[in-house]
Amino acid sequence: MKDIEITIDYYTKLNAILAKEQALSVGSLRNKPIWIDCIPEDIPPCTEETVCAEISKLTSINEYNFREIVANVFCRLVRMQPFFDGNKRATNVLCNTVLIQKNLGLFVIPVEKIGEFNHLLRDYYTEKNSAILEFISMELIYTKSQLCEDAIRG
Repeated sequence: MKDIEITIDYYTKLNAILAKEQALSVGSLRNKPIWIDCIPEDIPPCTEETVCAEISKLTSINEYNFREIVANVFCRLVRMQPFFDGNKRATNVLCNTVLIQKNLGLFVIPVEKIGEFNHLLRDYYTEKNSAILEFISMELIYTKSQLCEDAIRG
């Protein structure tokens, strides 16, 4: 995993794998507006430059800033909706690739937290609040030591 380059090509390949047979178009950036039921207006396609700028922020994570950067990049990318489907899945795996490469931890959404995650993400989409950022950074990103402790406890 150390040799995987974190690029838009990798991100679109993740989407092609993770959204296969769930969308008409996978593995490329969306080229048409879409809508999400919680947002009153269409979401225009995003530019490759905008997506690349967000992805590049992940490469600067370190042991001091990884929670904040991963939470922000994840939320901004999924709100952009770069793909027709599979945005959260592809972005989560993208973030986890970097976390694993840098030996920092994992971004996991446990089943018991999915409801709260979806509620907070919906609020973020509609710009009601950004509580999702703290929720992801403090509740969903597990450090290597937290993962080891959980494995020991069973």
